[in-house]
Amino acid sequence: MKEKFKSWAFSKEHGKCDVITLIIYLLGVCTVSFFHEPWFDEAQSWAIARSGTIKEILFEIPHYEGHPPLWHLILVPFAKLGAPYELSLAAVNIFL
Repeated sequence: MKEKFKSWAFSKEHGKCDVITLIIYLLGVCTVSFFHEPWFDEAQSWAIARSGTIKEILFEIPHYEGHPPLWHLILVPFAKLGAPYELSLAAVNIFL
């Protein structure tokens, strides 16, 4: 049984299924991201990433915020460089 599963899991046909599944998933995520309207919590996270210092994001803001600090730190480069809000959120969502 174990050998049968190994031969199926590492076959070329199974690899094709993985690629097709990944493509369908990425098309779905891109479609949803294109039509998605940002909500308040996303705008608040963006404002925190844009306005807060790294020290505030790591040690002060998490006491009052629902998102973990890692999310704000991911958004910091985009927000501080002045990238477009909705486009940057969509790009981060698709990449992650």
